[in-house]
Amino acid sequence: MRKILLFISGIAVLTIFSISISSSSGGRGSAANEGNTGAPGDNNQTCISCHNGGPIQASIEINITDSAGNTITDYIPETIYDVEVLVTPTAGTPLGYGFQMVCLADANNTGLPGWQNPESNVKLVSVNGRSYAEHNDITTNNSFKLKWKAPAAGTGSITFYSSGNAVNKNSATSGDGAAKTSLSLGEDGGPPASVEYLNFALPKVYPTQTSSNFFVNNFDGNLQIFNLSGKLIQNILVNQANQVIDFSNEKTGLYILKFTSSEGNSFSQKVVKI
Repeated sequence: MRKILLFISGIAVLTIFSISISSSSGGRGSAANEGNTGAPGDNNQTCISCHNGGPIQASIEINITDSAGNTITDYIPETIYDVEVLVTPTAGTPLGYGFQMVCLADANNTGLPGWQNPESNVKLVSVNGRSYAEHNDITTNNSFKLKWKAPAAGTGSITFYSSGNAVNKNSATSGDGAAKTSLSLGEDGGPPASVEYLNFALPKVYPTQTSSNFFVNNFDGNLQIFNLSGKLIQNILVNQANQVIDFSNEKTGLYILKFTSSEGNSFSQKVVKI
């Protein structure tokens, strides 16, 4: 009799585990009332915590574009943008995909609403006062799209946090792959400049679209060059007039130049590698 009871107990545990795993097919927000994006204040787990056994591996990226299809690095307050989370398999053959995303104000990590018009494989959920976008169910479509309305003026810089997975649909987490990422945007026309900033002689950059090099004039200090993922790719001391910056080995795309003068003032400029 004891063996029979143990056997039945084992079945019950497996059944509960199976239900728990399958329930996440509808997104962690709706299934477990959790934010698992890696954002400050979220549960300390993300998709990577469970879906990391391979041989499937994945990468994830957040793409935000304006109405003309241009990738943005600064948002205009109360403007509507297109948002895409793309989960890309880098190894193995996944049978489905999932994701979760949240947007926070950098100043205090307050959750920002603004999600609109989610496509059929995306739903919106509220978890602990934050608004999340997540997969509606496990889907064969690895692209998750919706609209987003930028917050009111004065919000300042913001960050999107997202995690996602590529799964084999074996009703467990074994063999899957997952990743997480974040994307920060500044506020276009943000808070008024300080007196020190107004006294800062702005550097001159030309051309701002180049296939090889560009020039920096009217500046003495440090120049940092970041790609759209926020990765620092060059750190240069500018100490001569009309200094040449070698850009020939960089990939095509948009880059952010951050100038910091010897007095500690800073200024940002965009450059496009074509």
